[in-house]
Amino acid sequence: FNLILPSPLLNHRQHGNPKDHGLLRNTGIFPIQRARRELRMSYTASQRIAIQQFIAFTACPERTAAKLLKSHSWNVELAVDSYFTANNSAAAMPSSADPALRKIFDQYREPGDPEDTMTVNGVMKFLPAIGVGLEEETVLVLAEALKAPTMGEFTREGFVEGWKALGCDTLEKMRAKVPALRTSFTNDEATFKKVYLFTYNFARSANQRSLQMDTAIEYWKLLFTHRFQKNLQDWIEFLEVEYKKSIAKDTWNCMYDFVQFADKDPELRSYDVDGAWPSILDDFVKFSRKKHGTEPPPQEEMDTS
Repeated sequence: FNLILPSPLLNHRQHGNPKDHGLLRNTGIFPIQRARRELRMSYTASQRIAIQQFIAFTACPERTAAKLLKSHSWNVELAVDSYFTANNSAAAMPSSADPALRKIFDQYREPGDPEDTMTVNGVMKFLPAIGVGLEEETVLVLAEALKAPTMGEFTREGFVEGWKALGCDTLEKMRAKVPALRTSFTNDEATFKKVYLFTYNFARSANQRSLQMDTAIEYWKLLFTHRFQKNLQDWIEFLEVEYKKSIAKDTWNCMYDFVQFADKDPELRSYDVDGAWPSILDDFVKFSRKKHGTEPPPQEEMDTS
């Protein structure tokens, strides 16, 4: 590799001037390094942290991260959601992919299944074929993406349209897509929230108005693999020992916000039992505080005489 230097620098190089490296930097021979340095210097410390978080989630270039974050007022969650939404839209396939996807659907649909439905036996064969474990959280990510109506079932329309939106029309492409789905569930809050809210109807039996407690617990264990870890066992114990009822949809949805709160305040010290939380969460916090001896001291009654 031959580096062609301007004549002033060539003279310095030939005479072994110890300031060669400074001259190289100052004259712009290394413009990429200089541009990166200037880019970093142009943002505040909190903005640089946001850029680093965005890159960790998306593995995109620094300039792309900064541009998207700036357009979303430096909100990492909104910027990451926009990034993945745009990528999924760009990856969407035309209707010409339909025959290939219908063929894959029929390959795993059992002979006795309805024409446009893949039931549990077919699903249990299909998921391992694309590298998805039957008991991992990625099953829920895929179920939401393919608009599965219930556990152990895919419809032909949801299967075809879902995989088209993900840009996949072969088993090989599906296998290659799985790691990104797995990562988005863990790292992208918008994806997690979408999958979490989807799961209630997905897990509930068609003839039930609410979700059986035991079923809800199993799905909470799966969904909260990477969060709510300091309170999950207490929550399960509270449900099994004290609550003992099925789970309403409002309770399920409120748990998303409560988990975010609890991950910031695992001791639940700032929880306001007189706030807008549902009563089941008030009761849980009282249960947890009593169990761990973190009950706040009783407030003295104000003397109004």
